[in-house]
Formats: sequence, C-alpha cells, structure tokens
Amino acid sequence: MTSAKAKIRQELSAYEEAVEMLRQSTNYIYQSALAWHLQPQLALDGVNGALSWPMAPRQSQQLAERYAHHCILPATCVRIINKAAWTLLLHTSLLPAVQKALGVTRIQVGAIYSHLCVDAHGSSASLTPRSNIAKAFGTLLVTLPASEEGGEITVARGGHSATQCPSPLTAQVLATFLDARITSAPISSGRRTVLVYALVAVDGGSVDVPPTRDAALAAWTAIAERPPLRMQRIGMRIKNCKQCCLSFSDLVPQDATLVDALLATGRFDVALVQLKTRVFSFGDENVGEEGHTIGTASLHPACSMPCDVAVTGHSIDAFVGAQWRGVICCALVFWPTSLRTSFVGLDRALRLAHGAITETSEGTGRLGLSVRDVVCGTVATFARTSPPSCTMSVAHLVIQSRDVNLMDRFLRDVMPVTMTLVGMATNVHASLRAFGWTAIFPALEAFLKRWLTAREASDVSRLITSLAGIFTGGTALCPPLRQPFVAEFVKMCWQHLLSTATPPMQHWILVDAYFRDEAPQLVHNHWLDTRLPPVLIGKVDGFLYGRSFASALARKHMSASQQLQHLPSGLAQAIACHPTLPRQRYLDVLATSIDQLLRTRAVRENLQAMPASSSDIGHIVGAMHFLGCVNAALLTACQVMSSPERVVAGLLLFLQLSVPPVPPSVQSTIADFVKSATPTFTYTDHTQHSVVLSSIVDVIEVLTLTTPREALPFVTSWRAALPATLDATRSCLYPVIEMLYRRFQSKDLDLVRCYKAAR
Repeated sequence: MTSAKAKIRQELSAYEEAVEMLRQSTNYIYQSALAWHLQPQLALDGVNGALSWPMAPRQSQQLAERYAHHCILPATCVRIINKAAWTLLLHTSLLPAVQKALGVTRIQVGAIYSHLCVDAHGSSASLTPRSNIAKAFGTLLVTLPASEEGGEITVARGGHSATQCPSPLTAQVLATFLDARITSAPISSGRRTVLVYALVAVDGGSVDVPPTRDAALAAWTAIAERPPLRMQRIGMRIKNCKQCCLSFSDLVPQDATLVDALLATGRFDVALVQLKTRVFSFGDENVGEEGHTIGTASLHPACSMPCDVAVTGHSIDAFVGAQWRGVICCALVFWPTSLRTSFVGLDRALRLAHGAITETSEGTGRLGLSVRDVVCGTVATFARTSPPSCTMSVAHLVIQSRDVNLMDRFLRDVMPVTMTLVGMATNVHASLRAFGWTAIFPALEAFLKRWLTAREASDVSRLITSLAGIFTGGTALCPPLRQPFVAEFVKMCWQHLLSTATPPMQHWILVDAYFRDEAPQLVHNHWLDTRLPPVLIGKVDGFLYGRSFASALARKHMSASQQLQHLPSGLAQAIACHPTLPRQRYLDVLATSIDQLLRTRAVRENLQAMPASSSDIGHIVGAMHFLGCVNAALLTACQVMSSPERVVAGLLLFLQLSVPPVPPSVQSTIADFVKSATPTFTYTDHTQHSVVLSSIVDVIEVLTLTTPREALPFVTSWRAALPATLDATRSCLYPVIEMLYRRFQSKDLDLVRCYKAAR
C-alpha cells in the first residue's frame, strides 16, 4: 500500500469505526415466535395437570389461589414435562439464533433457568434473571401464550428500543443483554407466564458486548468536533438504487439507520446524490476523483444548509462500507456541518470567518453555522490545499478565535512546515503569546515533530533559542517569550529536540549555558522557584534531564573524534554571539576528547585512518586557534582521526586563512609537527604517489609560513635522503620542483632556485 493510500485509510478509519459501531448497536435484541408443538409444557405445584393454552378455568382458579401473592416461582415449583425435547430445541435452534442476532459468536453460549414469572400486574423486576448466576451476560424470556390485556414488554438499550406484544396462540421468545432495560406495561386482565433464563458464557470466556446507539452517536459527534482534514465528504453506496427517483423514504433499514443517526447528532449534513457513472471497486488504486463527482444532489429536509450552497460538481473524497465492484450510480453522502465551507471555496470561507469573528455576519451569512464551526471549517478547507499565500491569514484567524482546541488542531495537523522560517516562527510566537505555552505545548510538540521530518534540526533549535531570548536582535527569528515558567518550556522543547535530532553545536552550547548560568537567576522562570534556591534547581534539572553537557553528548553517541570535529567550531561561534559565555567547561570536554584520542593512538596505528578531510582539520585547528588551544596534543589527535597527509594539508589551509594572526609559539608547534609527520608519508600503489609528493610540498609551504629559516634545511635534508638514481630524480625530484614552481612562482622563487641548486 502506498503512503498516500495509507494516509487515506488512516483518516477513513474514524468513519468506518463509527459506521461499524452503529451497525453493531442494532444487535441488541432477538425476537421470534414458537409454534404450539414446540412450546415447553409446564406443570406447577398445586395446579392439576399440564398448563393448557388458553388456560382452563379450573387451572386459573388454582393458580390464583395458590400463587395470588407471588409473581416469581422458584425452579422447585415448576416442572417442564417435555424437558428433553425443549432442551434439545433450546440448544440446537434457539441459542444459535440468539448468538447470531446478538453478535456473540466467539464463545459458546448456554441458558440457565432462573425462575417462572406468573404475573397479573405487569411487573418489570420479575423479568430479570437471578443476580447470583455466574458468567451471566444476558436475558432470555420465553412468554407462553396468554389472553391477558396489556403487558407489552419493551427493551431499551442506549437509544434503541423494541416492543414485544403478547400472543394468545404462540409463545414469544426475546433475548437481550443484561445492560438493556426491560419494562412491562400494566396488565389489566389475565396473567402473563414467562420462563426466565440467564444467558451465560459456557466456557468462561468474556463476552464482547456491542456498543450502544448512544456510544455510536458519541463517536459521530467526535468526528464532527475534529473531522479528518483530507477525507471530508464521505459516500456510501445505496443498496437499492433507483436512478429515476431518489428518496430517503425508500432507503433500506441499514441506510435509514445511518441517516437517522447522523441527523440525531445535529452535526452532519446528509444528501442523496447521483454520480457521474464509472466502473470501479472500493480499494482500487486506479480510482480517480473524477469517478466520485456529484452530478445531482438532494439534501435531507432536516438539514439547515443554505440553498445557495451548491453541492453538485464537487467530489466525494472516499466511500465507506462493504467492498463493491461494479457501477455505482447513486450514493448516500454526508459531511460534518462545519465543512460546508469547503463547498464555497477558501476565499469566501475566509471572508465569512473573519466576518463571524468580528460579528459583522450572522445566520445565513455564516452558512447557518456557529462562529466556531465556520472558523473550524475554514481551517479544514485550507488544509485541503494549503496555499502559501493564505497561511498567515488562517493562522491569524485561529488566534483571533481564542479557541484552544482549534489552535491545538491547527498546530498538530494543519500549519504547513514548508513556509518561511521567519513566518513559521512568527506564527508560533503569536500562538504562544495568545494562548499561553502551558495550554498548547502538546500541540506545539507535535508540530515540532512534523517540522523535524521535513526540515533541518538547526531551524528548530534557532526557534527555541529565539523564544528563550538567547538570540536577540537581527539574529533572532522572533521576540523572546515573556511568560511565567518559560524556562520549563525551553527545557521541554530542547529535550524533545535532543531525543529526535542533533542540533548544531553552537545552539547546543548556548542553550546549555542558558540552563546553567542564566535561567536559574530569572524570577518566576521555574516550577520550583519559590521552593528551592537556583543551585538546587540546577541539581533537580540535572537529575530529570541529564543536564550535564558531557552526558548529553554521550547520550547522542558522539565519539571523541566527532566531538573534536564539531565542538571547537560550535564553541567559537557561540562565543562570537555571546563574548561573556563561560567556556572552561566546554574546553574541558575538548581536553577529554583529545586525551581519549591519544589513548587510542596505539590501537589505531594498524587500522585504516578515520575519514576526516583536510578541510575538517583546517576548521578544527582554526576554531581551536580562536579558543587559544592549539598544541601538540591537538595535532596528534587530529592525526589519529585522519592521516598525516590530510593533517598537513589542513594546517596549510588554516595558515593561509588564519585570522587572527598565529603567534610564534603556535607556529613553532605546527612546524615541529609537520617535520615529524613527513617520514610517515606512505603510499601503497603508484596512484597515491603524487599525493605523497603533494604532501611534501605542503610541508615546505607550511614551514615557509611558520619558520622560514627551517624550510631550506628541510628541503636539503629531504633531497639528500633520495636515492641518487635517475628513477628517483624523475619520479620524485622533478615533480616536487614543478609543484614548488607553480605554488611559489609569485611568492618565493629564491627558494625554488636554491632547491634546484641543491640537486
């Protein structure tokens, strides 16, 4: 299944579940009638012979005398004469039918006899089985033939109800769940005789009681409160399609039940439509929207949708219900009333919504909707296409609405992550200022999660640092957030970012310094401000969030070499933004990383060098020079994480671009390193020979820039170490002279001449 189809199925699931809940809610009752020869034959203590139907006068008299003050007769007073035949019928015919009607098919169902009800008044309590029957989940009533007047039995469950009337000729069977309410109408004459059973789970399994109609209506209402944004207009194939005449009165019971439920919520519009005919099947990936276009439509009379809103010409987003392959001509289509705005277009919807908020439109001017619904519908209409030109207008509209639930939806699902960084930060800041960060933080967290899947982590970290007030002026994306306990907000945002991405080291350092040095000193910035001093607040944060910078690096699994590649430049950039930034703790982390690399040097000597490029080395040394930390240990650590040739090339890049100037002590350290690194230049095949020779020239140029007096002695000693052969002259000497000439032709030709003389 493609990702697009997966999203469609995800959004349709709410509708499909609500449809299924409504269908299951009708499976709450079973009713049938028994022919006379299948009925149980009863004998009662104190009554002569088997009870006859209609009851003989003598039996009626004995029944009245013996049980005048009793309604419930225990099992000890009752005998079923045809017990074997009745039990067989009960287990082979009635109970399977009851299971199917109630939808209880995953367990074995049994019936335990509770009592006999002989009632002359219409008692409801006598129709309920004993409460001490284990594993009971339902009631089974077998009402024997009688000629009483009144006594209708009504079963009500969660908005559904059904009535069973007595019959003088046949026995009536009724089954339902225990949570249903069984009531009886008064009996004006005669007596009602009912066998009362408890339906039980024979194997002790649990019974999945179907949802009630009220629960199904609640599910539909929840959809209307927060409708899917892509799947807005939903269709269902009409079972008995009559193209010539579409009428709600002709719907089959299942479709009529859906219509009644949708209208009962007061939150849906319903229409019968004819489609532009097209052969397709539900689930077919080749189905296009043109196959779902509405040709003609007939709204239900109970809908209050204005007549000037055209439904025809719009498409049905998806169908629900059983799969179907064939031609669909007619359909039942429904949508939340708030989505009437999708029929009028985004421009008009925006005008209506702004007019509703400013109280310049009402009634039909709002499509018959409340202010909240028209704003909610406008947001949903925007979500279908998300035109960039309307993003700020919609965001301002949601803020104006002062509806925190709508803002929650906007941030979670609607606000585009592709808008400009400044525009996005402006919207986020305005939303936080209007609603308060504590009210909408879960939604903002969901928005940041969406953002991180589409954009760089640096964008999110810039937003967080701007909201915290770490970046100010032209470098800030938005003004700082001035609200109580804002430090807690920054902590939670930063924790979310670290758990899902790796922010730029500059931002990481600045936020770490904010938590350690600045935030504890601010008033009303932490939950514990009034209870703990700043030092202890820092300890609590360290315990809750692992606030230590070194431990945070470890949690992100940053190796010593990765720290050395990123931390120096990040620290240098952070200091450039905040010159007073305390730096020693970060320099200590760097010292630890360098020491760790030096300890692993012996292990790595026989391994392939780590792929740090010469450009990486140049940036590392440049940043460390800015921090005043260039030394022999740093250069050796760079060699561990790269190769001698690349380190020399990186040092040359650093010297050529170095600002500020390099002090003599650092120049001497670099010169000593490159001279010691030269003997380690090696190559494994002829293709790498020119690289090694280029590195020799790099060493000469580095010495020229750092210790010019040592350049010529180095050249001389290197020349003397070459074999006095024609092959060495051709393969080593002449290529080096040529490269020196190209590099120094405008800088120091004397060195080249001296080198030529030395040969």
